[in-house]
Amino acid sequence: MKLLFIFLILVVVGTVFYRLSLTQPPLRGMITLESGDEVLANRAKPKLHFVIAQDQKLLAAGFKDVRPPDRRGDNESVRVALALYQGKRGTLITALAECGGGWTWIPAHHVPYASLREREEPFGKERQYISIFLLPQAKNPFDEGEPYVLCARTKMLLKFSTLQVIAEYHEPVSEKVARTLDLNPEYLRSFAERAQEAATVFLGDEQQKDIKKLTALPNVSRTLLGDWLGEMIHPGYGR
Repeated sequence: MKLLFIFLILVVVGTVFYRLSLTQPPLRGMITLESGDEVLANRAKPKLHFVIAQDQKLLAAGFKDVRPPDRRGDNESVRVALALYQGKRGTLITALAECGGGWTWIPAHHVPYASLREREEPFGKERQYISIFLLPQAKNPFDEGEPYVLCARTKMLLKFSTLQVIAEYHEPVSEKVARTLDLNPEYLRSFAERAQEAATVFLGDEQQKDIKKLTALPNVSRTLLGDWLGEMIHPGYGR
């Protein structure tokens, strides 16, 4: 009788928590700002959302479960929240990716591709890392239909390096331009300015009352997206 009573209590408690989970807003999803822009937001600590330029129009938003690379090959799967936009000249990708189980992202200044330019800047109490690199179609998880895109990635690591926050701006470049980019500092400078205007991050909980749940995002390569995020490490395993 005692075991039956305990079982009934567990069933009731489980049912209550299940119903609460259905009515609670998601921890990560899309919100609509007063400007009318739909942007990716994180409702859990650290609370944040992206702010985008007016010319950026939402193409797609959703999540993808990927397994980023690590030296041992036994890391956990990571759920990545993504929002993709099309602007006048290029594409913008914003992303939130959190790992768990003792795993953390490699230090933020590491980029999974060879960088043409890199710099580090303070961002409130945090640090943001900006890198410019060339992404060929064979490594592009977003299938933009271009042989090469020039990318400017702004990245922060929050929550003890378990949450990766990325705003990445893309513009297509010809093969001729791609071969001479490192010899064209003026082109890179103007591109960096456009990228900086495309998106930024707001750290805080403003305008996060109505957050929309994300659904699975098709047409994004799971394997290439894992490489795009970069490596994870575990302090107990080494590198």
